[in-house]
Amino acid sequence: MNNFGQKGEILAANYLISKGYQIIEKNYYNFKGYRLGEIDLIAKNSKGQLIFFEVKTRSTQGREVIPEENINNQKLKRIFKIIQYFLKERDLLEVEWRVDFIGVVFNTKTQKASVRHIKYLRF
Repeated sequence: MNNFGQKGEILAANYLISKGYQIIEKNYYNFKGYRLGEIDLIAKNSKGQLIFFEVKTRSTQGREVIPEENINNQKLKRIFKIIQYFLKERDLLEVEWRVDFIGVVFNTKTQKASVRHIKYLRF
């Protein structure tokens, strides 16, 4: 991962912590077999639900940027495979979970970042 993406994930994690989430894992991927993919952040909310976060970071110079436009069906399939691996590995198959999206946009003119949290799918 590049430094820019790492900054976005740090901002996303700090945002989640400020909202009461407990970060469980960062940059999780399976170590056995072939690499299924990566989950950027895994957290628990105050209800004890597991939330798997996909973080996308983009930069802008004032024009509209939509980080989530890079989430497609192929990406979602990979996310679900790695989630299933994580749940099975940790014996958490019965736990309630969901997938959320965090979009981080850096404005290069103002040197400020915005964070958008989209609650996505619940299982």
